[in-house]
Amino acid sequence: MKLEFSSVLTKLMPLVYPMDKHTLQILEFNKIVEMAGTFAVTAPGREKVINTAPLRNPEEIALKSSLISECRTLLSEGRLSGIEHFDELTLLLQRIKPEDVVLDAFQLRSFLPLFDSALNLKGFENDPLCSGLSNIISDITTHPEIKKTIERSINNEGRVRDTASKKLAVIRRGISSGENNIKVMLDGILKEKEVTPHLQDFFVAERNNRLVIPVKIDFKGSVPGVLHDISNTGETAYIEPYSIQHLGNELESLRAEEKLEEYRILRAITSLLREERSGIGDDYYKVVEIDVLWAIARFSEQMKMSSPEINSKGCLKICNGRHPVLWKTLGREKREEELVPLDIEMGSGNSSIVITGSNAGGKTVALKTIGAINLMALSGMHVPAGSGTTVPMLENIFADIGDEQSIENNLSTFSAHITRISEILRQSKKGSLVLIDELGTGTDPDQGGALSCAILRRLQEKGALTVVSTHLGTLKAFAHSEPGLIN
Repeated sequence: MKLEFSSVLTKLMPLVYPMDKHTLQILEFNKIVEMAGTFAVTAPGREKVINTAPLRNPEEIALKSSLISECRTLLSEGRLSGIEHFDELTLLLQRIKPEDVVLDAFQLRSFLPLFDSALNLKGFENDPLCSGLSNIISDITTHPEIKKTIERSINNEGRVRDTASKKLAVIRRGISSGENNIKVMLDGILKEKEVTPHLQDFFVAERNNRLVIPVKIDFKGSVPGVLHDISNTGETAYIEPYSIQHLGNELESLRAEEKLEEYRILRAITSLLREERSGIGDDYYKVVEIDVLWAIARFSEQMKMSSPEINSKGCLKICNGRHPVLWKTLGREKREEELVPLDIEMGSGNSSIVITGSNAGGKTVALKTIGAINLMALSGMHVPAGSGTTVPMLENIFADIGDEQSIENNLSTFSAHITRISEILRQSKKGSLVLIDELGTGTDPDQGGALSCAILRRLQEKGALTVVSTHLGTLKAFAHSEPGLIN
């Protein structure tokens, strides 16, 4: 029994964590996946890259990361995916479910890049360099007969070809012959001495799908025939002489037969797609999935990323970490040398880190880099860090970075931070990563310092990995005296 396309998608889509949306935004994860999305070839592939999110279990993460590694291996060999651009096709696949639906020629041709992509990907089947990708590709069908039928039946301009059916070829030969016969007869009429003085021009025209001759408006009664149109200036009447009217009727009848035969052909091809709808949908999903992997691989190659380890010990180690958005910004301004890589290690006996330093000293960038690398790793992506980077399997990441002043709710900067931190304290637990920028600032230093120490101690009690930045002396001293904290 075949699965419906929608159920195939539901079955194959990996489950993701409902990660804190506020955190995703302030860590600029949306900008990172948009950077990766530019490398996708297909429209649905780009959309899926942009919607990348952390996954639920280490096995899914490891599999995705491994598949990206295989794509990068193929890229290093100078090999291309062979995927061609196509737009979203799920709506068309849903649309053809009812038997009375017929797609037009352009809609039918829109499936060809999918079939071509599937066929090209089959070239990687059983390739020892990409055994994981090969497992996905082995189930791709390619539907060569449907592909051949569409190519034989519809040209690039969306016109049904003469070769689509023998009957259509016969009809079109009849149309061509009929048009030529009428034109020969009309050319003869244009040369008749009795007619020449009444003509506005000496050529055969077409009006309302009928071949006609242009006659001066004042002499339209001098050429016996049917009036089909008058020029915009009102000076020319377009007449179909009675002598060729029967031929015009025959031609019109043939054109009607042509339309019926074209419709029959489009209906037949739509039926072929309908019969294989589930399999085509399955191929579509797999091609898009590989396009996603290939796009992330190309993005990874651009930044020379590495595949991180995902551990269950709650340890975080980042070697030479960089934030992709900062890397892109500095690169655009030719200031790459200003990017200072981040090294950090925590989790084995030290669950919290306090980053100190002057304003504009890079503390905020460090927090965003830590958060971004964790989000990328948990999403199965490679990360902009060196080998040896390892990331804990987290359930959520919470961040309070930047000026959170709310005009709408009439909250001061300090009040907004406290509101956000209260929410973080409520939701955080073991398996959470908490990132707080300038903890305790915005109020009296002594009061802010005391409050910050209490917040940090509470996060430790809840078992969350915590990284905070500050320039408060009280918090610096607390980091040196409190077990499990490092500065």
